[in-house]
Amino acid sequence: MRLGLFILGAIVALGQQRNFVSCPIVRDTKTVPCFLAEYEGETYFLGIQQDITSEFHPPQLKHEVLVEGRIVSGPRVCGGIPLQPVAVSVVKEVNLACNTLLPAEPGIEAPAAPRGPGPSSRRAEPSRPRETFAGAHEFAVGDILRLGQGHPSPMEHACSRNARNDSGGQARIVHRFR
Repeated sequence: MRLGLFILGAIVALGQQRNFVSCPIVRDTKTVPCFLAEYEGETYFLGIQQDITSEFHPPQLKHEVLVEGRIVSGPRVCGGIPLQPVAVSVVKEVNLACNTLLPAEPGIEAPAAPRGPGPSSRRAEPSRPRETFAGAHEFAVGDILRLGQGHPSPMEHACSRNARNDSGGQARIVHRFR
């Protein structure tokens, strides 16, 4: 009888929408931090720290968060019930009580992070060879006074324009006086 009630309770709980405001909790793991939140005595898994291309952006500590998501079936993740899709919105006001950090524990693992090494999983665009433009320019006294003050000379304008048009990049102007 108890097993039947447990299964019935689990079925009812699955797919339930959760909307609540809570402090985020960071749980350390061997690989990446997990983000959790507690509501009505239960712990919910929000996501893991990844890079900027991830759909989940970790919340800030010292701020409460509005959590919106639906309970999904499956095992606990990082010690919490998973919510999918989950939306986490940081509340603007500071709450110094929101600073819980949990240590890594044996048996609590973060899910696999689909990212490569480095700060971002965005593929780097192939770099173009560096080009150098050289040009002679006679300076008037007014030009010399403007150097380094954000007032480019006609030659500087031309070099910058060529760099943007040719490579979509930037130009660095080096002044050499003889």
